[in-house]
Amino acid sequence: MKIEIKKVGSIEEYTELVYAVKHNKDEVLSNSYMYSTSVNRLIRQNRMLYSISDMGLFFFEDEIEYYNLVFFINANTDIPSFDLDKPIIIRLLSREGKEESESQIKHIIEATGFEYKGKYVNVQGNPREILQKLEKLAIRSENYMKRFGIDIIRPDEKTIKDVRQMQYKIDSIPFYDIEYRTDEEMKEASEAGYLLVAIKRDSKELCGANYSVVNGRYVTGWIAILDKYRNIPGISICLHIRAVERDAQNDHIKKTWISTDNTESLIYHEKIGFKRTGGKMDIWLLDSGKGRNNG
Repeated sequence: MKIEIKKVGSIEEYTELVYAVKHNKDEVLSNSYMYSTSVNRLIRQNRMLYSISDMGLFFFEDEIEYYNLVFFINANTDIPSFDLDKPIIIRLLSREGKEESESQIKHIIEATGFEYKGKYVNVQGNPREILQKLEKLAIRSENYMKRFGIDIIRPDEKTIKDVRQMQYKIDSIPFYDIEYRTDEEMKEASEAGYLLVAIKRDSKELCGANYSVVNGRYVTGWIAILDKYRNIPGISICLHIRAVERDAQNDHIKKTWISTDNTESLIYHEKIGFKRTGGKMDIWLLDSGKGRNNG
């Protein structure tokens, strides 16, 4: 379906659009999950788009490789089958035990042609408790790093570019699990210690990275290791430990989403002190065939 898409010019315009659709419709279904800080950031970067029609209000968060779709629609209206230049992702956040109340919105999503990609659960942990659990692993992992000549550092501009390229080569992480960050945001994250990399001491070759995002007291993010270095033990653990040490100093809480298909990650996080919050997220994909590692 060809639609007219416009850029949201300000947070005021965004608020007015949402207010109007909520008050002009009897019953509105929505997957809205965004905080005002996130909306403001996307608007400033010209990455918040929208379309409005009799079918509803649709926001497209442009993550460069895909769009996140946030919608406000009538209960008796379908979601249009959008024909855009990149894949579209729908995220539905809720709480465990609320499956019955979600059935209508899930039916509408899947009737439009979106493919269900899986369920994620939310976990969080106290950095100080996590460090205690990781104490034994830390010593062993540091020894591996020394043996293989790998350092954990804050990246310079060249290495930041390598991290950017690395994101497009990680087959183990679906492309829709990584949010886009501008070059300036990545530079600021490095300076503040929220972007850490593992590099070979001699060649300066990138082995892996840990990117963290602060939202109030909570810190989320991702860790990725390039395939050629995944057989070297300790890299992921050391990146994680450095980040947790930083978060403990700043009195932050670690929080992340983990796919229920990734049982290894769930077991690891629960073993080191993460606990499920009861939050869950379902993800659907409408694939144009133009995204990275799609399907």
